[in-house]
Amino acid sequence: MTRFLMYNKLQDCTLTPSTANELYPVENLYSFRRAEQFRFTGNTSENLVIFKGGLSFDSIVIDSHNLTSSATVKIQANASDSWTSPTVDITATVADVISYVWASVQSYDYVRILIEDPTNTAPIRLGIVFLAEAQRFKIRDGFITPYQPLGKAAFRSLDISMPYVDNQTELQTFFDRVAGTIFLSNTRQQFGTSPPFYTILDEDCTSFPPLFGVLTGPVQRTKIQAHDAYDVSIQIEEVN
Repeated sequence: MTRFLMYNKLQDCTLTPSTANELYPVENLYSFRRAEQFRFTGNTSENLVIFKGGLSFDSIVIDSHNLTSSATVKIQANASDSWTSPTVDITATVADVISYVWASVQSYDYVRILIEDPTNTAPIRLGIVFLAEAQRFKIRDGFITPYQPLGKAAFRSLDISMPYVDNQTELQTFFDRVAGTIFLSNTRQQFGTSPPFYTILDEDCTSFPPLFGVLTGPVQRTKIQAHDAYDVSIQIEEVN
């Protein structure tokens, strides 16, 4: 199942970090640019509490951080701001892009990111925390070309194709959940405000890390002659 994280719910929440460097405010965590980082003041032990009544989510991405290989990152959720024994207590795999997905939508008032990094010698920083209720679809009889180089060493692109889509229900679902939102992004792009989003290709995130990018053009839908079927394709390019 491929996931599109289109809307970062952090921007609707109250964010309470354990410490904060006022020069790198917590609002940077839901910026459209990973370079606009949030920084704690401590090096080894910090946390971020996220609050919104009835907050629903099924995916989280933590990107552009400076954590070491010895770090432990926990994603916790609870009905109250009490963390002795939270209902959800997940240890995420530390990688260049940290992510975790749930099989079903979670709903809690409080979410906490707990970071322990005993060997870190610099203040802990996070570029983006993206908490979302993903739009998901299954690619059937299709293919993905992941992370093709664009001639710029630090940037990647992603091509997703769904050839011969003859199940109209699946096609409609694809457009309702993905293309509709992307169309809105393309409309905004004309005014220079197209919001980037995350694409998670495989739900265990082991083969390909989540990609932070924007659509490079409209969703392509081509009717196949003599068939009630379509080719559907999109291209995403990574951004900072």
